[in-house]
Amino acid sequence: MCSKPSAEGSTLDLRYGSLIWKLAMEVLDHRHASASGWHRGFRLKLTRWRGSPAQPSLMMGPRRGGRCKGVIYCIVDERYDSGIRLGVTRS
Repeated sequence: MCSKPSAEGSTLDLRYGSLIWKLAMEVLDHRHASASGWHRGFRLKLTRWRGSPAQPSLMMGPRRGGRCKGVIYCIVDERYDSGIRLGVTRS
C-alpha cells in the first residue's frame, strides 16, 4: 500500500458507498478501511439533478462522529484530477 504517497507519486483516497464502484482512474492498490470520527448521513440538499427548488432531495455525505467503512485506494497522481472530474460528471 502507499505508505508515503508523495514519495511514490500517488494519493490515498478513501471512498464509501456508491463512490467505491467504477473508478475512473488508475489504481495501484486498495484495501478495506474505516474513518473514525466520521459517518455517512443525509446532509447534502440538492436542488438540481436529483431534486428541484420546489422539491429538494437529500444525498449522503460525511458527518462528524461515529465511524464510516469504505475502501482506501492508492491512485496515481498524474491521473487523479482527471479521474475526479470524470467521476463527478458520471454521478
